[in-house]
Amino acid sequence: EIIRQEIPQAEVAVLCGPTHAEEVGKGLPTAIVAGARTRTAAEYVQSLFMDKSLRVYTSPDMRGMELGAALKNVVALAAGVADGLGYGDNTKA
Repeated sequence: EIIRQEIPQAEVAVLCGPTHAEEVGKGLPTAIVAGARTRTAAEYVQSLFMDKSLRVYTSPDMRGMELGAALKNVVALAAGVADGLGYGDNTKA
């Protein structure tokens, strides 16, 4: 949002997904989402990254993608605390 405010003519895109750089580098399969305001921009980003081991989906919902990515970190932190305290799987479910 800040980039769009400061540079209104910029086509901004977001990449989100469960990726670890070392696994992507090894060619292990994973999937991500390319988000952009326009389908054309999202599909352009998709074309840059997609290959046989990296599946790229598209979405117009950049805000939702960013919010989901941030919130999953909070959930992961809480799950780690539960593990550290020795709580069982029911606590995390």
